[in-house]
Amino acid sequence: MSVKPAMKYIALGVLAYGAFLVATFPAEQALNLMRDQLKGVYLQNVSGTVWRGRVARLQIGDQAFEHVGWSVSPLSLVGGALGLDVTFDGAGRSGEGEVRLGADGSIGLRDFHGKVAMMDIDQLLGIAPVKLGGLLQLELENLDALGKSLKAADGVVRWQEAEVKAPMAMELGNFVVTLKSTDAGVEGVVKDEGGPLQVDGVVKLSQEGHYRFTGHIAVRDKQNRMLLQGVRALGTMGADGRVAVEFEGQL
Repeated sequence: MSVKPAMKYIALGVLAYGAFLVATFPAEQALNLMRDQLKGVYLQNVSGTVWRGRVARLQIGDQAFEHVGWSVSPLSLVGGALGLDVTFDGAGRSGEGEVRLGADGSIGLRDFHGKVAMMDIDQLLGIAPVKLGGLLQLELENLDALGKSLKAADGVVRWQEAEVKAPMAMELGNFVVTLKSTDAGVEGVVKDEGGPLQVDGVVKLSQEGHYRFTGHIAVRDKQNRMLLQGVRALGTMGADGRVAVEFEGQL
């Protein structure tokens, strides 16, 4: 055997051994080595390897995830990103799907299904002192974000058992938002699925985090005086009982 082919085999052997070491390296030891880069991130009961592991609780700032499991997607590394098949369940939220972490700090989701309490989301909308309740169900084909900038999103988001908790308690019903990516950002078609509040509109979210909703809102049960009063406060009610609404803000 000539020297050059032999060197190729040696190089492949070294790469294979290196991959084996990475795949079997304990996750807890790896996270300890990265502690300075993980400021604001707290983990409890880490087990498994870098390639496939679990953590009982993951705290990122004021957001907590429990029973988190991951496994590395080898093909994602070819594209220069770290792809992880992730599951979590606990602390009022659950999810499963592929999470992609880019070298530029971007985060992507692929074939992601999850549930999260609306109370965890309303702080991002900047509509205080209004407090929202209910459950968000996520069925996302893909989502790409960088910081607070949402670059793309396609899929369906359902707001189940929607309600206003403050400044006064009101049940709203169920709603669905169908998302699609556009050149300008993300567009969502909003519809109700029955219940006290009738909603029909479109929300547009720019890549810079600015959102704008335009549509119509109406109350199905005219005997629901509290909800009727709340809708009337949004604008002038037409002959068909609907109120044209438009609001915007920054995430």
